[in-house]
Amino acid sequence: MNKPSFADVRSWRNRMRRLVVGVGLLCAAAVAHANLSDDFQRADGAALGNGWIEKTPAAFSIQSGAVAKVAAGNGYLDNLVYRPAVEDVRDVEASVELRLLAASPGYPQIHVRIQSAGAALVGWLDSYILYVDGDNTRAVLGRQRGSAFVAPLATITIAPALNTADTFRLRLRAVGTSPVQLAAFVERLAGGSWQVIGQAAVNDLAPDRITAAGAVGFSGYIETAYRYDNFVRTNLTSPPPTDPTPQLASLAPHSATIGSTATTVTIRGSNFPSSSV
Repeated sequence: MNKPSFADVRSWRNRMRRLVVGVGLLCAAAVAHANLSDDFQRADGAALGNGWIEKTPAAFSIQSGAVAKVAAGNGYLDNLVYRPAVEDVRDVEASVELRLLAASPGYPQIHVRIQSAGAALVGWLDSYILYVDGDNTRAVLGRQRGSAFVAPLATITIAPALNTADTFRLRLRAVGTSPVQLAAFVERLAGGSWQVIGQAAVNDLAPDRITAAGAVGFSGYIETAYRYDNFVRTNLTSPPPTDPTPQLASLAPHSATIGSTATTVTIRGSNFPSSSV
């Protein structure tokens, strides 16, 4: 059997080092999926792409780098656009920018804690929702359960009123389980920064409050007079303590014969997480 070359040994040691470093990144990877930012800068088309689930594909489309409300045939329960269940987050904040194309705003809305198990069912939705209530000066924070109309938890006065000239943002936060702490904001972009023009905070202790992790998303009613842009999801769950970067002190054996039987590799160093040994 041929003696391994220096290049073979070096390649083997490099692979071992990459393996060790990878262990230290596992904890960070566990929560990395929880944050999302989508500017919708994709080609015009009916499909939103980027992993979005469209309950009614005809309800929205991408137009000029934004999401346009285009179909008028379904209600808000079935116009839902949301993220896959694998991305579910319990303590979360979601926001989306809003541009009105007509004086009447309709019912643009954002959702958190969407329960994916029932989200695909026609006429059914479980989520917390912040929506403009068909009026330029009013929004509602509510709890949506099943097929019943949303239960209002707070009415928000918007001042100054929504208009077709400015960019606005809907922002909704849900934290905890008992109570579920909800915070809702309507904001206007002014001078390069976001100005709160309406807000509400509610502690939901109702028996049918939504305590499980869920998806985030947006929807609308039958109107076609607005566009969404720059959707952001932020994980508010406290991350686990960050382990220090592992430090490799020694690796034994330093080499192995190609084609030999299994070899026990001994790695010595510091700052290895307990789950890696």
